[in-house]
Amino acid sequence: MASPENEPGLIAEAQVQKLTTTSTEAQSNTPDEPLDGHDCFICEKPATWKSPLGDYWGCEDCRGDLEYNLEYYLTPQPLDPEVEQELTRLRTRDKARRLFNTENRPQVEPPEILTLRELLARPQPEITYRIEGLQPADTRVMFSAQYKAGKTTVRDNVTRALVDGDLFLGKFEVNTVDRVVILDFEMGGNQLAAWLADQGIEADDRVTVIPMRGKASTFDLLDEATLSEWAQRLAKFDYLILDPLRPILDALGLDEHRDGGRFLTAFDELCHEAGIPDSLIIHHMGHTAERARGDSRFRDWPDVEWQLVREDKEDPASPRYIKAYGRDVDFPESLLTYDETTRHLTVAGGNRKDAKAREAIPDILKLLENAEKPMSIRQIVEASGEGLTAPAHSRESIRRALRLRGPDGALNGAVKVTKGPRNATLFELTAPVRGSAPTEPRRSQLSAPVPIGTGALNTRSGEEAGGIDKPDPNQPVLDAFSVTETTDTTGSEEDDYSTPGVLDGDHCSCGAVAWRWADRIPYCRDCGPPTPDEKPPVDVDDKPDPA
Repeated sequence: MASPENEPGLIAEAQVQKLTTTSTEAQSNTPDEPLDGHDCFICEKPATWKSPLGDYWGCEDCRGDLEYNLEYYLTPQPLDPEVEQELTRLRTRDKARRLFNTENRPQVEPPEILTLRELLARPQPEITYRIEGLQPADTRVMFSAQYKAGKTTVRDNVTRALVDGDLFLGKFEVNTVDRVVILDFEMGGNQLAAWLADQGIEADDRVTVIPMRGKASTFDLLDEATLSEWAQRLAKFDYLILDPLRPILDALGLDEHRDGGRFLTAFDELCHEAGIPDSLIIHHMGHTAERARGDSRFRDWPDVEWQLVREDKEDPASPRYIKAYGRDVDFPESLLTYDETTRHLTVAGGNRKDAKAREAIPDILKLLENAEKPMSIRQIVEASGEGLTAPAHSRESIRRALRLRGPDGALNGAVKVTKGPRNATLFELTAPVRGSAPTEPRRSQLSAPVPIGTGALNTRSGEEAGGIDKPDPNQPVLDAFSVTETTDTTGSEEDDYSTPGVLDGDHCSCGAVAWRWADRIPYCRDCGPPTPDEKPPVDVDDKPDPA
């Protein structure tokens, strides 16, 4: 049944023919189309017929209404002539553009399809590294860092190592490349050249620098023609460094939180078309989380992630730490030292947790100096946790400090470690500590490597910069780390009683929890140490030392 608004002439001829030829068949319940189990589409009564326009069933009472609605909504409606004309024009342009791009796109061989058995039957080369331990060959690195943390400095160190063959960060072997190209979207040309000049790169003819600040829109890799042009320009290079990513996204109108994957996919195509096996993209971290800012694709796209952080996010002169993780790469967080003259970076070892632990060492040493006998880890943690200094050190920092032993350990040479009853580890000072822990420990040139940025010490020339004190060669140091050479602070014996219960489990003759030992006799702060002729209340020689 045709609607009043739609004359039969407006219905598609093929649809009219379908309605005419199938109308008689649809009226009867034939064995080929059983209606058992189907209900009317409108009133949900048992269906007696099926519409030829699809899987729509109806009863005799609703058939007229159902036919009308199905015919009205499912029959193609004619387009306005002007709309039809514009649609045809757009289709023609789109088809022409796709044909044009196909003609100008270089031929790309389709991927080879192999079974795992066929693949494993081929000779399997050993995993080789472009930068040993940090970047395997033929891989992509996403290097993220906090603002003004030293991204450009690390980039320039990478460049020098790639062409000169120097150890990267003074630690990692490098398989050199013939040509490196840097696309810099952040720095001006003159400053860019000056910073690279400080590196002292010998093979500077193998490094190409392209200043792109203010020209990011010309790097529109989402446009196939532009991508092909850049691929031709970069075809002679072996390593591509893009620094940083954000200006490109802004210039192309891409959302950093949603569209990052689109650009990274195009970047992969660029490297493939240009024949560049290795690449490094530099990106910023957010203000809070220590990861690449924005789209999650920035983390799952690279083969390896490098991260550079400051010990104190708000202090530009704070020490820097670098770490790397990815496929066949797992380098833990390590401190970097910086030479202001050459801008060279070196891995010094130790992480931020170690730094916090070293800050607790002066208080641990002072605590051991005041102890009458060796102290266990539990006793040191509980005593230090009460707050010998303000603020108190965390239990984790204290325990980590006590583990810093060995050739580079902070307690090496200052503390004797023995095994006590119940396999307890006991610590005892081997030499007296003069004075008490300073509010700000003074760090020596060897013990506290200089941070990247303002206030650094020129480690190569030995000159002071930024006001950091040199260690006084006439002052003795206590241990291998040389954390402190302390100065006297005001205090009294009474002040030392601010931390009761150091020897939990041992009791004074009065029954109170013991404060200290004197000649192997426990005593509390109220009774004080016993006089020489006082007899101990228990046979302390037979009593095991506290764990």
